[in-house]
Amino acid sequence: PLNLPLTELLASIYLHHWQVPLVRNVCVRDVFYDRYNDMGFLTWNAFIEELQKIFDELEQELDSNLQMATFIGSGVHFLHAFIENQKGRLYTRVYHDSISQPFLLPYAHSHPRLFHRQWFRAALIRAGQYCSSFEDFEEERLYLELSFLANGYSLDFVEYHLRQFFSRFNPKPNEPMNLNRFTYLSLRRELFRCIDQQRHNLEEEQELHKNCHLIQLHYLFDWGSRFQFNQKFHELWSEILEQDPRFKETMRSKRLLLIHNHVYWYYPVVFHPMLPKKTIN
Repeated sequence: PLNLPLTELLASIYLHHWQVPLVRNVCVRDVFYDRYNDMGFLTWNAFIEELQKIFDELEQELDSNLQMATFIGSGVHFLHAFIENQKGRLYTRVYHDSISQPFLLPYAHSHPRLFHRQWFRAALIRAGQYCSSFEDFEEERLYLELSFLANGYSLDFVEYHLRQFFSRFNPKPNEPMNLNRFTYLSLRRELFRCIDQQRHNLEEEQELHKNCHLIQLHYLFDWGSRFQFNQKFHELWSEILEQDPRFKETMRSKRLLLIHNHVYWYYPVVFHPMLPKKTIN
C-alpha cells in the first residue's frame, strides 16, 4: 500500500539495486546521473541506440506490475527545471507545468508571516540557480511578483523582499545593484558561492553535533530584528566568557548556535452545539 510509512523507503531500496547496470555505464562514460524518488535524469555522450538498449534491459528487470517511461531528447524537464543542450551549451530555466493552474502559492493563509517571505526568497534563489540567462530570470521574477500580488500581497511587500534579495547576493555590497545581462552572471556566481558556503557550514555543524561540540539555544520569535537580538546576545555571552577564564577555555572547542522558533498566532474558536429544546407537557 502506498500510504504505509515504509513504502517510500522500500521503493528507494528496490530502485537502488535496480539501477546498478545504469550506474555502471554512467561511471564508465563519465556522464551525469541523478535520481529523485522514482524519477531519474542523465546525460549521454554516445549513440542513442546504446542508451535505448540499456533501458530495454532495465525494463526487463522490472517487476511485472511496474512500468518505465523514458524521454530522450536535447531538451527535457526534470522536477521544476527545464534542461537543454543547445549545440554543446547547457541551457536551464524554471519549468512550469502547463496543466497546473498558474499563480498559486504553496501554503495556506494560516501559516505564519515568516513562511511568506521565506518562500518568496527561496523562489528567487531557485530562479537564480535554474535560469542560465538574464531574460529567463526576469521572466520568472515577474511571474513570482504577479503570483504574490494576485494572492493579495502588497506591492511594498514584493519590492522590499526583492531589494533584500539583490542586496544579499550583490557581489559588490558597497555599490548599488544595477541588474542586467552582464551583472546577472556576477549575481549568479555570488549566489552559488553563498549556497556552497552554507552547505559547508552545515557539514561543520553536523560534525560538531556528532562530537558533542555544538550548543543549540532556541528562542521564540514573532517580529522585529533578529540580527539585533543575536548581536546583543553574543555581546553578553562574550562578557560572561571574559569573567570566567576556565569556562572560556572549555568553550573554545565548541560552537554556540542560536535558533529562532517562530510564534504561531492563532485564535481559539468556541463552538456551542445547539441542543434541542425540552418540551414541557
